[in-house]
Amino acid sequence: MCIEIDRARRTLEDADCDARQRCAHAIKGAALNCGAISLACKAARLEEVPHDRVRIREMMEELALVDRELRVLEGGVES
Repeated sequence: MCIEIDRARRTLEDADCDARQRCAHAIKGAALNCGAISLACKAARLEEVPHDRVRIREMMEELALVDRELRVLEGGVES
């Protein structure tokens, strides 16, 4: 999931709407598989309207939160 998050961050910033939509779809599935429901919801919203800057920002913020939590779990480091 951390690898997917890194890839998504790069894609969301500079991609066209089609690539952004595919990225959001992939993140939605990955997020659901690991229980990151809020991230999955943000990804679903972005998938619907991939050009919306507010949704892109919300997705980026949620990606950062999930990434931080996953890295805590991965390394046993306290947040």
